[in-house]
Amino acid sequence: MPALQTVRPLAYGKRALVVSARGEQNSEDARIGGMKNTGNRFSATYIDQFFNKKVGIALGYAHNESPYQTLKKESWGYPTCSACDTTADQSLLITGGEKDAVDSSVLKRDGYMGVLEYRPTDNLRMTFDTYHSDFDELQRIARLEYLLAWGANNLEEGYTTDDEFVTSGTFTGVKTVMENYVNQRKSKLDAFGWNTVYDVNDEWSLTADLSTSKADRTDIQVESTAGTGASGSGATDTVNFSQEGFGLTISQARSIIPTSTPSS
Repeated sequence: MPALQTVRPLAYGKRALVVSARGEQNSEDARIGGMKNTGNRFSATYIDQFFNKKVGIALGYAHNESPYQTLKKESWGYPTCSACDTTADQSLLITGGEKDAVDSSVLKRDGYMGVLEYRPTDNLRMTFDTYHSDFDELQRIARLEYLLAWGANNLEEGYTTDDEFVTSGTFTGVKTVMENYVNQRKSKLDAFGWNTVYDVNDEWSLTADLSTSKADRTDIQVESTAGTGASGSGATDTVNFSQEGFGLTISQARSIIPTSTPSS
């Protein structure tokens, strides 16, 4: 298996400067205010040799800022229509409840590396390398959660069916919970290495290799929930639904007013 190591500037043997940059854009718009759907990546590398190629250096930097957007639909069920207040055929299957969420996230990472190589003689070479990385990921989720058939809500007349499912309709009296999540992860990584090789002769060599690394990570998670009232009180909602393949499309939800729940 080949060894993974940083570039050796003296073995590289020539000066080099490489710079690259590119942008990216999600096909989906940012789902949550304050987030964005564009990102960028760029990097730079410099390699050179000095003092009659007895000393070599390599410096590198890379930046990555990458967003992503997701839509999540989690249906509960399907129970039969006997779970809801309706005159529909009790053997038909219908969605029991739903979680609908949007997720906007961005990942930022900055990496730095440096190599110092020293070869005073043909049989002695020393290499010191270092690496530092900063990582920051922010995820924001907005979600609605509600019971439909399993909430004993009323399925209004005018619904449509196929041979087995209620495919579209309107529920009234729906209690909805609004949830917001913020997840942030920050981490730092530092690594250092020192390698010395002394060639005693063509067959024997002595090697000393020292290395150390350290990682720090901080995770912050914030969650809030809100509704229209505690313990079943407060306004209810009218929800129109339409079954499409394996998911549901909610076309209307009203009267969601964030309130605090009093403690008992």
